[in-house]
Amino acid sequence: MADHFQYRGLDPSRREIRILRIAPGRGLEPVRCSVSHVSFYDKECPQYEAISYAWDHEGITAGIFLDDQPFTIPASAEQALRRMRYADAVRTLWIDAVCINQADLVEKGEQVARMDEVYWKADEEAEFDRLLARIVLANTVPESVSVQLLPLYNSPWFGRLWVVQEVALAARCLAFAGTNELEWSDVVQVGWWLMWNSKRFRSEHRRARVFANLSRCMEISKYTGRGLGHCMLHLQAFDVTDPRDHVYGVLGLARRISVDPSSLDALYPDYAKEFDEVLRDSTLVDIAQTQSLYILHKVWHPVVTLPDDHFSSWTPRWDHEINGDEECAFFRSGYWADNGILWEPPSPSFHPRDLRVLGCTIGSIACATRIMWSRMIHDSAQFAELLQDVDVLVATSSYIQPHEEVISRTLVADWSFKPLGRLQGSEAIGKHTELYVELRRDLTAGTDTTNVLALQQSSTELDEYRYGIWWYCGNRRIFRTECGRVGLGPQAMLEQDQG
Repeated sequence: MADHFQYRGLDPSRREIRILRIAPGRGLEPVRCSVSHVSFYDKECPQYEAISYAWDHEGITAGIFLDDQPFTIPASAEQALRRMRYADAVRTLWIDAVCINQADLVEKGEQVARMDEVYWKADEEAEFDRLLARIVLANTVPESVSVQLLPLYNSPWFGRLWVVQEVALAARCLAFAGTNELEWSDVVQVGWWLMWNSKRFRSEHRRARVFANLSRCMEISKYTGRGLGHCMLHLQAFDVTDPRDHVYGVLGLARRISVDPSSLDALYPDYAKEFDEVLRDSTLVDIAQTQSLYILHKVWHPVVTLPDDHFSSWTPRWDHEINGDEECAFFRSGYWADNGILWEPPSPSFHPRDLRVLGCTIGSIACATRIMWSRMIHDSAQFAELLQDVDVLVATSSYIQPHEEVISRTLVADWSFKPLGRLQGSEAIGKHTELYVELRRDLTAGTDTTNVLALQQSSTELDEYRYGIWWYCGNRRIFRTECGRVGLGPQAMLEQDQG
């Protein structure tokens, strides 16, 4: 049916939103709603419930009546409203597909910026998906039942990015299963039980990482004090229809957990902006908010660069899957091996497309080892070959210190791990060298067969040292400059690059 309903504009100065009063109905009777504007400034703002559901990506639509006028919405939204209405009483709801004018980009941006408040002030939140009717809540779940629940936990709803703050910020969450109302915590509890106790469920669950992050967001206090970049990173695996929502879809959560929410005011949802501009803005805002360059640690560029020349090379691409196996550890400080001092990177300055950071130039790259992939450090034979490459590279360096000392400290970025906590100066340097020599001896003799993943739990000094090598060298190269200095560099570094 053709749409005849016409939206009346919201007043941003009054923090207005729209709410629906859905008329009673049963079965296949048409869904009829009336639309009202309410202001969060009003002392008696009516109570309402907010609905979270999965949008239809196939473009399937259905019709309802708004103020007695025909109106078309996604079929999943129509199903949600049909399921939520009472048979004998009016129910007051908020649902984005109707309460936000999706065709008005200015209003959409303004309402997205207010999304945290919409869910925060909702009387409770109703989680809806037609597959929820298949859930079984019990103390134990047979294997046959766990297989039947796979469609539920693999459903698109669990993968939606917007779901995260909808769940995390709601005062109370309910899931509807058939005619029953379930606490959202029960749905999560069953999911976790299945993940741990059903081998088949765990092996066939396509969204294990997504479900884990979604359930963690119930404990919002754990995120308090973290920055925007932390939210974008941990929620990057979720699905969005518009890539800009990798940023805009976490703003409400980031604002709620931020120590200084006003630091995010510069990042206002604007769907007229191009995605690359949104990425630049969000990166700069996170750097300014955290006073740290940590977010740059998530800029992952493969050796063969992506053909997106209009994207800034220093912005993380949240629309591309981050390959955890090829990430590198973050250096929280720099180290000048020949001067023996630590230094902190100074504050960056911002320009329209550039990120400029003051620093020091240590020279042009003369040569570098092959990439020290983390998986190669797991293998003792390959690890020994990598260290042989490092020996050759350092042998032509200009350091006056013994080469074993230079290598031993470079491999762990001069990491002060537990054995060094009680040592200073030359004693700490000596411990680095001692552990490196012991490690090389074990590798040469073929006696080192330790699984690096188990080293973090080990209490021996040598195991902790090797874990430090895996942590800092993993997926990096060791390079030598033309003037003979040695350091750790990124995978994509090339000869003649300026370091």
